[in-house]
Amino acid sequence: MVRDDLCIKVPSFFRCQISLDVMKSPVSLCTGVTYDRTSIQRWLDSGNNTCPATMQVLKSKELVPTAPYNASSRSEQKYRLLVLAPSRFQRGRSIHSRIGSVRIVESIAMDGESNLLIAEKDGLLPELVKSIGLENYPSLIEASLSCLIAISKARRVKVKLVHLKTIPELRNILTADPNTGVSNLITEKALKLLETVSSCKEGRVEMCSDMACIEAVVQKVFKVSVEATEHAVTILWSICYLSRDVNAREAVTNSNGLTKILLLMQSNCSPTVRQMAGDLLKIFRVNSKSCLSSYDTKTTHIMPF
Repeated sequence: MVRDDLCIKVPSFFRCQISLDVMKSPVSLCTGVTYDRTSIQRWLDSGNNTCPATMQVLKSKELVPTAPYNASSRSEQKYRLLVLAPSRFQRGRSIHSRIGSVRIVESIAMDGESNLLIAEKDGLLPELVKSIGLENYPSLIEASLSCLIAISKARRVKVKLVHLKTIPELRNILTADPNTGVSNLITEKALKLLETVSSCKEGRVEMCSDMACIEAVVQKVFKVSVEATEHAVTILWSICYLSRDVNAREAVTNSNGLTKILLLMQSNCSPTVRQMAGDLLKIFRVNSKSCLSSYDTKTTHIMPF
């Protein structure tokens, strides 16, 4: 890959509207427009009393440092490091270097434009998906999951993740033996990413063909944390209520999912999750007494909210 292939367009909000260069010391005029201090000071020193962008007459020539843009300018330096990220992801690199690269990518995922640029960067998304494989160090898996969650808000990215076989990797995490180093935090983030992917049609279709994945999601309800349970319920709602997939509903039923949904309705869950649980019960059209009658009340693994 030649160096030109690694160039990335710097978002326009990083650039001064006078010099068109990346702002080093952003300041705002009373009109609310932000410029680099050197450029706007030169404009004012030349005898101008208007805002260069709007041509409004300035009531005040005070230059106010813009904190958000200062933060953005610092982030822009990290943004440029994305040029080096693909090579630093190579398997020959040290684990610390790879984790550092993942953290850098996550730190520059500031908005939709940045997320798409990251996702479309040659080799980055596939390497991130490879990095959540169980053969990797848990610290790298956790960092990569966080990064994927941060950059996967756009539908285009979600579809790419489906095509890269992210769902089977997430299923492997959910079904992994605890002795492999998969922590509750990793499980929670895996469910969050699975929830994100299942929010697009392609993700739901892929999940509905993976019964083991659906059963693994059901098994995590009440088992990990409040957040993990809510992610799991949202996933089940997406594939059973939105998709109305018969096989998905059968997988939920076979893995004792209905009982857990009924128990969830009786718990102190959030209103949104309660609504989704109610929607699921309507789909299954279950009788609460008949469903709960088979539940072993001596079970101790339930974690109440």
